[in-house]
Amino acid sequence: MFVSGDSKQEALAANFELYEILDEYRTKHGLEELISVGAYQIPEEIQQQRFEKWKSFWKENENQTISTIQSEAAQHDFSSSAFEPFSAWINSTNNTSSENTLVDDLG
Repeated sequence: MFVSGDSKQEALAANFELYEILDEYRTKHGLEELISVGAYQIPEEIQQQRFEKWKSFWKENENQTISTIQSEAAQHDFSSSAFEPFSAWINSTNNTSSENTLVDDLG
């Protein structure tokens, strides 16, 4: 199946909507395989909603999560700085990736 739109964003939105419908069908009716870029090329509006949800989650859970990670890391002989990149990552202001940065990151 293919979708179209008057702009890239319209096409992405239509494709994502179709992907969600097909994914629900797959779950309910046992469709064996679903191959779609819909899971990866998410419309900007949906990305922003998810990013806001992400920020809200970490605002509420960051201190306890980091404390638990540090405690467990120490018990398992990890360096005290082993998880600092993770902490920095969840505190970064932009955790979304465009298709270009994803390709660059993956090589």
